[in-house]
Amino acid sequence: MGRNLGSAFRQELANLDKDPYTNKTAMSNLRTIVKDLNPKALHVFLTQVSETKKIGSDSGGGYTVSLFEGLARSHGVKIAPHVETIMQVIITTLSSCEGSVSVQQACSKAVAAIARYGIDPATVEDKKKNLIHSLCKPLSDSLLDSQHEQHLALGASLCLKSLVDCDSWRFAFSEIVNTLCQSLAVALEAASESHMALVIALAKRNAFIVKAMRGFL
Repeated sequence: MGRNLGSAFRQELANLDKDPYTNKTAMSNLRTIVKDLNPKALHVFLTQVSETKKIGSDSGGGYTVSLFEGLARSHGVKIAPHVETIMQVIITTLSSCEGSVSVQQACSKAVAAIARYGIDPATVEDKKKNLIHSLCKPLSDSLLDSQHEQHLALGASLCLKSLVDCDSWRFAFSEIVNTLCQSLAVALEAASESHMALVIALAKRNAFIVKAMRGFL
């Protein structure tokens, strides 16, 4: 598929918020579009997805974000230059989903897929670290959310746990881990199950964090 995705693509995105049958058909069509997408059209694809109305809704938001998981699986390292754009959509979705578990789970799966498929093991270390940083920083910053009644913070902690659990987390440099731990330490004042699950995941992957955060547990 070329650069111009056309009105048909936008219509399929709009159909995600309709009845279950239309939704299912639209999602199937969109997955095919994602799989066959010309890498040169990735920017256009992401621009149109980011402009989708009601992207944070329980139906459309979760399904739309789940396209990123398929995008990572199908296009691998070619999505690396677009990770910041994808994360902007994910953060916006988490902010407006009103705590929808299905949307939060879709976001966490997308983050994990990008971390897994977006890194070429043969590439230079800096590129690996930069991709993990691009995934982690907006989520880490969101742990301190208060404007959206903790919806964003809870969703971010779930996404971060998925990221930390990924094998690619080994590419996270110490500054990323330290910044995440500092944000998490503050967020633990209003600790949720998602926050505690993130602490446990970090303890498994970055053992030194247990000592650093002992006073907050």
